Amino acid sequence: MIFLITKRVFQHLKANDRFVLVVGAAGLFGSLSLHLMAFALGLNEAPAYAPKEYHTYIDSLNWSLHPVFFIIVPFIVERCWIPFIGAINDTSGALFKERFNNIDKRIVENNYTTISGANLEKLIAEVKNKRKSMIVLAAICATVFVYIDTQEVLDIYNKNKQALIQVIVGKKDPDFFERWIWSAPEKTRQQIVNNSHSSEINEINPTNMDWVILIYAYFLEFLLLLCGFLILLQTIFQATFFILVEYTKTGQKIGLKFFLDGNDQLGEWGLRKYNMALDYVYWFIGCGLCVPLLSQHFNSHDDIGQKMADGLLFFLVPLSLLTIWLVRNNLKNQALQLAELTGGELAINTTKQSLWPIKSHEYYGILFALLMLTFNISPLSSIFLKFI
Repeated sequence: MIFLITKRVFQHLKANDRFVLVVGAAGLFGSLSLHLMAFALGLNEAPAYAPKEYHTYIDSLNWSLHPVFFIIVPFIVERCWIPFIGAINDTSGALFKERFNNIDKRIVENNYTTISGANLEKLIAEVKNKRKSMIVLAAICATVFVYIDTQEVLDIYNKNKQALIQVIVGKKDPDFFERWIWSAPEKTRQQIVNNSHSSEINEINPTNMDWVILIYAYFLEFLLLLCGFLILLQTIFQATFFILVEYTKTGQKIGLKFFLDGNDQLGEWGLRKYNMALDYVYWFIGCGLCVPLLSQHFNSHDDIGQKMADGLLFFLVPLSLLTIWLVRNNLKNQALQLAELTGGELAINTTKQSLWPIKSHEYYGILFALLMLTFNISPLSSIFLKFI
């Protein structure tokens, strides 16, 4: 069953998003290889002197579930992008217009007409090219994130004495990355804690395979973060695209501008397809907000990486919603000004339009994301974690 689901997901990605296919395949293969190494090296068993709080590899679900993440997350990235491209293709709702000097007077949008097929193709090609820049920026953000997140564990691996003491006295959750510390006798660890000039620190060393596991695991984290930041950048781009479109090369060349459809019979300003595309994003963001809960469960002592991840997810929902509302409100004001100038049926229909028709099923994703965000920051999350 899992094999069939994985096969279908990767076939879908192959047809729609080759970059995400490569990232997903690399991550899935890498995470499965890490599982095999964990089994071969005994990472699923606690060392001889490990405390009861010690987390083996298989116990640390935020690491051992990576194969599942690399089936789901690449699909999320693709689903947060391809429907948006489809919405741009749909010019029957909210419309992109291009300026002409001589135009039929029956067109009420003051010297604008619906974008032609050739120019629409150029616009979509430019949008896809912009995504390449988003991928580069996402990779840079993911690199910075991993660099900051690994400082604590690198201090331990480089045998910074204060970092070692933090692990030994329990101020950091013990896990499989520090198995080489807990393989040493209790006496050796206590001498390191009690004697600032102890030579016993030279008796505790990470093996070459410990380093390999560390580098391998954080490379997989980099791939997941790359996908996460790409989702964030795609969401911001979609939110601001309607205003930025006239500043694209294609937009400047042909005088492109975006108009809301005041005559939309669905009452959504012609944004039905865009709303559906955004709803995909928020469904998946809501699911992504399960990650902080998982992280809190396995990191009772907050580390910098967890705080950064929690902060990123916390600001993603309200910030993106605020951006979308500001952009759409600006476009709405332009449409209302046009309605005042033209009057008649257009002016009547604009009063029936809504930027956020919550009653519509396209907004269940937004409600789900807000619900998950509220759950994360409320005391209910702590109560829930006690039952895991």
